Amino acid sequence: MFSLKLLGGASIEGKGGALTGPAAQRHRMALLAMLALSRGKLVSRDKLIAGLWPESETKQARHRLSECIYVLRKTLGDEAILSEGDSLRLNPEAVGSDAGEFRERLERDEHEAAVLLYAGPFLDGLYLGEAPEFERWMEGERDLFSRMYQEALEKLAEVAESRGDLAKAAEWWRRLASEDPFNSRLALRLMQVLNANGDHANALQYGLEHAELLERELGAKLSPEMLDFVTRLREGPGASPAPARAPETTVGGAPLAEPVTTGVPRVEHRWRSLGLAPLGGILVLAVAVAWLLSVRLPAWRGSDGAPEAPTVDRLAVLPFSYQGSEAFAYVSEGMVNLLSATLEGPSELQPLDPRAVMGVVEQEGGGIPDPQRARAIATRLGVRRYIQGEVVESGGRLHISARLYDVSRPGEEPVQAEAEGEVSQFLELVDDLTVDLMLRGSLGPVGRLKRVAAVTTASMVALSAYLEGERLFRSGQYDAAAEAYDRAVRADTAFALAWYRLSIAAEWRAGWSEVVREAAQRAVLYSERLPEHERKLAEGLAAWRRGAGVEAERTFVEISNRWGGVEEGMQLGEVLFHYGPMRGHSIAGSRSTWERVLSFEAEHVPALVHLMRIAAFEERVADLDSLYETLLRVEPDSEWVRRMGALRAFSVGDAAAQDQVVDWARLGSAASLANMRMEVGVFGQNLEGPGILARPSRTDPLRQAIHRAGFHASEASRELARGRWRAAQEELAAAERITTPESFLELRSQLSLSPFLSLPRDDLAALRSALAEWDTAAVAAVVVTSTYNRVHPLVQWYLLGLLAARLGEDSVALSYAAGLDRLVGQSGSGSLAQDYAQTVRAEVAWQRGDASQAIRELEQARFETFYLWYAEPLYSHSYARFLRAEALKSVGRYEEALRWYETASGPAFPDLIHLAPSHFRRAQIYEALGQLETAAEHYARFVELWKDCDPELQPLVAEAEQHLQPARR
Repeated sequence: MFSLKLLGGASIEGKGGALTGPAAQRHRMALLAMLALSRGKLVSRDKLIAGLWPESETKQARHRLSECIYVLRKTLGDEAILSEGDSLRLNPEAVGSDAGEFRERLERDEHEAAVLLYAGPFLDGLYLGEAPEFERWMEGERDLFSRMYQEALEKLAEVAESRGDLAKAAEWWRRLASEDPFNSRLALRLMQVLNANGDHANALQYGLEHAELLERELGAKLSPEMLDFVTRLREGPGASPAPARAPETTVGGAPLAEPVTTGVPRVEHRWRSLGLAPLGGILVLAVAVAWLLSVRLPAWRGSDGAPEAPTVDRLAVLPFSYQGSEAFAYVSEGMVNLLSATLEGPSELQPLDPRAVMGVVEQEGGGIPDPQRARAIATRLGVRRYIQGEVVESGGRLHISARLYDVSRPGEEPVQAEAEGEVSQFLELVDDLTVDLMLRGSLGPVGRLKRVAAVTTASMVALSAYLEGERLFRSGQYDAAAEAYDRAVRADTAFALAWYRLSIAAEWRAGWSEVVREAAQRAVLYSERLPEHERKLAEGLAAWRRGAGVEAERTFVEISNRWGGVEEGMQLGEVLFHYGPMRGHSIAGSRSTWERVLSFEAEHVPALVHLMRIAAFEERVADLDSLYETLLRVEPDSEWVRRMGALRAFSVGDAAAQDQVVDWARLGSAASLANMRMEVGVFGQNLEGPGILARPSRTDPLRQAIHRAGFHASEASRELARGRWRAAQEELAAAERITTPESFLELRSQLSLSPFLSLPRDDLAALRSALAEWDTAAVAAVVVTSTYNRVHPLVQWYLLGLLAARLGEDSVALSYAAGLDRLVGQSGSGSLAQDYAQTVRAEVAWQRGDASQAIRELEQARFETFYLWYAEPLYSHSYARFLRAEALKSVGRYEEALRWYETASGPAFPDLIHLAPSHFRRAQIYEALGQLETAAEHYARFVELWKDCDPELQPLVAEAEQHLQPARR
């Protein structure tokens, strides 16, 4: 018989212990959990599919469910999961569960046996972010089990008290108080029992710790009742026993029935349940901080340049060897982080970024370096000194020894320091070790050694989850990393660094989701206790997430120049790559930043991905191949391999790889296909590939209607990018037949306003009438939705203003611009309202023939809107960017115009409509500058892109061909 362990984790155990492999995969564990908690009742397949695979097509979801059942029956036996009609149930004779037994024990009033089964939260560590219905169900069950556990503990404590077994009662009250550490009622009951049992010192100590916890975390004070009890305990033994009614927590003098959480979910504290006492009242999160700590390196530069950072002396902390219980094995790598954290301060000798250190250690063979390899690693890192050592655990005690080496003095004996104590004193031991090293090694003042103590989490669960997330993120496992960070913030909602990392991992897991922005905001909200470096990282990320690219770039440049580590390098690279085009800078401007990140972590996936995009954009085929080989080795089964595989296949012309990519596209999700098309079209500048990828899916009946409509709509953009307006209209019409014409009104308007189209006045007027029918009276805060969704009022007024300008109705257009001005600062959309208003005014000036005024209008726009702008064409301001290039060209500001033409054809997929025209304009500029060879390249590219364009546009192709011949000569 097999047993499901659902409390405190998610695993299956048989006679030989816990099972691994396919049966233990998270969706299969989730399926078993849903069946187990039905308590033998039938569960329909539809309900299971809705909970576990809500985003999949019906046929695909049923296939996945069937595959899960097959794997589980193969592992657990054919009778483990029984089918009846279209429903399933778990056979309790074949598979039991600790959750089921826990409930049965409680129903039989066997409370002590029940609490012994409770190993922790229900399905702790299991996360299905793509299945929100399952997550809600799991959270509900988790809360229910937690309440049942706490109620059982309270009954056991009360029974023990009634029998006069105060020692046992104290044990139960202590376990219960550790589950809800802010609950003053439970704290007082524990103190009273301890006191009644003669343990006055521990009763007082617990009361003081509880008071500190309330003050530090909630800003709350002890109630008069509890304060009186603590006061009498201070006076000595013999304080009166428990009052009949428990006290209430008070905040600002106002009594509250429940502990105050100031609008934040309760933080879970697990140190006592793990057998670890609070370290001085707090668990210091030095290990977590250190992953983000700084490294002193030559300055990074933003798009506007920045001064070089001062040269400083640097130190590297290498991995410590470890002997002892596996429960504390993490300290080997953890010592790198912890010592770096405690050494960071005002001294001239600064610790190198732990991530950079570990990256080089892994490149040099990994593990614990021997003395010769350690010196070689230190030399490669360019540090003057390095630290190595050992941690030995025995019987719950730790012995830590460290040696400080000077690379410039190879024959000199290293400085040595040691510390020994209980496991619960680990962080204090490291502080003592650091002081000893600094004093012996003359490493500078020690005044800020305790600085890291301000960065805390009161939850060992949160700390462990965070460290696991760091390990997974560093290896490119973003799904699992995001799940780990999510567990960390669930355990401690004020864990700023975990929120910060969750925002990053969530983005790399699935692109944009609301958690990406929300987590960044939470990181700043809770960042007041962070050291300056980490606080600025959080502030920079939050600015980037809300679209404030200038602020984000300035922040990341500042901290990169001061610290120059992997983390700030990655974030600076993100801003330069994605925000650069909004300021007229090529994505290639971020190349050196990403290469520097890769020099520290050779398998840094974000750096690999961005460098592949840049290589494809610059047509550096050899580099593209090399980078893809590394990515394939690091993440062989990831979504990023498929996306970058598509980019590579169509960029290098690999026919066999293209066939593989087409299979991926046909079988993958709609989101996966859209991402592959974007990579090929936008970064590969290839207009044929996206059509090849989408062709099988547009008519696939198994695809959801909205997805088929979306494929047609994106094909409309691609067809217009090829100069085929008729074909684009057919694709739009096909999309509108699947849904409604209104669903694609934004896209139809955007495409109709393309600068190279000369649509009849009646067509533009009819489009304006359709747009004007939308209600613009109540303009709410902008919400990021799909481009192929309803018209938002801000976008509506913007498009109406452009159409009026195109129709020559200047006063009407300017009235829309004035209306947009009134919404500045009210829409919750950054500078979107202002930017739209300036673009409408620029269009009016351009249509009047006043290019200089158009430029002045656009120069006043800030283009600081959604973080998501690069995935939403109307938020990416591609129209404004192309218009700016046109105006600059017309006044002879050629160098500036070339930059803006290059950025106007991406990075949003529909921006590709400007790709061919931008090549035509750049060819004209280079020809005017006398650079005929470069001009010929752009003319040739234009002709290739528009070779099959509509007859109305063929004169432009003919003109390009005429200019191409002299240019070639």
